[in-house]
Amino acid sequence: IAVIVTRTSPSEVSKKFFDGMGGAYANILGIIITATVFVSGLKALGAVDAFIQILINNPSLAGIGATVGPFLLAIVVGSGDAAAFAFNEVVTPHAESLGMSIENMGSLAALSGAIGRTMSPLAGAAIICAGFAKVSTIDVVKRTSFGMVLALITAYVVLVVM
Repeated sequence: IAVIVTRTSPSEVSKKFFDGMGGAYANILGIIITATVFVSGLKALGAVDAFIQILINNPSLAGIGATVGPFLLAIVVGSGDAAAFAFNEVVTPHAESLGMSIENMGSLAALSGAIGRTMSPLAGAAIICAGFAKVSTIDVVKRTSFGMVLALITAYVVLVVM
């Protein structure tokens, strides 16, 4: 359809398409790699272990920690998957000793990470959307933040309170 509409050669359309996709893919891979290195740095510094100890010492905070921890980490690193994987790798195995089921804590971490990524100006999706709209990523985040905070509260209520 693009070839017909633009009346250009198929090879030129294919070249432009893959140039655009390659650039977008490179940005997203860069963010995921950066997020993974950042989380590894937090582990090396002992921040992750300190967070686990706080939750173990205060089991009533487990639901809030599983909600806010991956959420904030995703905002900072721009990757919800990296935040959720890091949390689920080190904290979720302790879920039952913290008074939560592994399934609920893991699900909450995954949802919170995805919601945080949607609010991150560093997220690949935000960068691509901002580029298409010719606005800053902060403008994109301003538009999504209210809905994402409501989604975060809803996830907490459904998976922890109920």
